Amino acid sequence: MTIQWTEEWAVGEPTIDEQHRELVGHINALLEAVGRARSRAEIANMMAFLEVYVLRHFQDEERLMAMVEYPQLEAHRTMHESFARVFARLREEYARDGPTPGLSAELNVRVSGWLVSHIGRLDRAFGEFLAGIGEPGDMHAGGPGTPYRSAAEVTRQSSRARRFGMA
Repeated sequence: MTIQWTEEWAVGEPTIDEQHRELVGHINALLEAVGRARSRAEIANMMAFLEVYVLRHFQDEERLMAMVEYPQLEAHRTMHESFARVFARLREEYARDGPTPGLSAELNVRVSGWLVSHIGRLDRAFGEFLAGIGEPGDMHAGGPGTPYRSAAEVTRQSSRARRFGMA
C-alpha cells in the first residue's frame, strides 16, 4: 500500500509538516523494498533509520505541543509510545526471522495504516488547535496577544532565554 501525501494532513507547522512528508516517503520506500524482496541488510537498515527518525519526530511534535500547552498532549504521547513499541517489535522480528509473508503484511497494515490514521485524524486536530491559537489576542505559549510562531522560532527564543538566564 503506497501512501499518498495530501495537503489536508498539513498541521500548519512547517517543521512538522515536512517531517510528515518525509515519513510518508521513507515508509513508502520501506514498503516497496519489502515488496520487491530487497536484501535483508538493506531493509534492516531502512527500518533502523525509520525507527530513529520516527522517535525524533515524536519528540519534536511533543515538544511543540508542550510549548503551546496542547490539552491532548498526554493522549498523543501515549499513541506515539504505542506505535514506537509496535515498530520496535516489527524491526526485531524482521532482524530475527527475515521477510516472512505475515511480517510483511503486518508491517504494511500496522505502519501505513497507523500513519494515515494518526496524521489524518490526531495530528490534524493538533493543527486545528494551532490555527486557533494563531489569532491575535489569544493566550498561548507566546503570551497574550502574540500570534503563533513556528517551532523553530519558539525553540530559538527558548534557547536564547535559557542562555541569558531568563527561562
